[in-house]
Amino acid sequence: MEESTKAKVVFLDASMLVAAVLSREGGSFRVVTEASVRGTLLITSRYAYQETKQALQEKYPQFLTELHRLSPLFAILPNPPEKTIRKVIDWIDYKDAPILAAAIRHKANVLITLDRKHFLENEILKEKIEHIEILTPGSFIQKYF
Repeated sequence: MEESTKAKVVFLDASMLVAAVLSREGGSFRVVTEASVRGTLLITSRYAYQETKQALQEKYPQFLTELHRLSPLFAILPNPPEKTIRKVIDWIDYKDAPILAAAIRHKANVLITLDRKHFLENEILKEKIEHIEILTPGSFIQKYF
């Protein structure tokens, strides 16, 4: 099996989940709706899911039903223990540490996010976590779909 077609464990960040809910035309929605048929396991943490729900509730409450409709397409896993979060707190903004720690804890191969500042352009993460690719939805689609 080619590297690009191997099943992956993919962690979904809240920014990506919000985008998936808000637009059926975008890459985020495509990742969520096509992943399982391509042998990709999508996961997120309770923390990321709550962050998604809160963002939608504050800005787009009419889209909460779409979040509930998409929820069965990914697993919502427990938050990582505090000690795992503490290990990564120096690598990333404190609000994003639980996201990164959850991706590591649940052995994700890929973390999909739209957060350029804290994830995609974070040089420390590129050094520290070589076993997790950090990609945008579009980059993920190009590489794996």
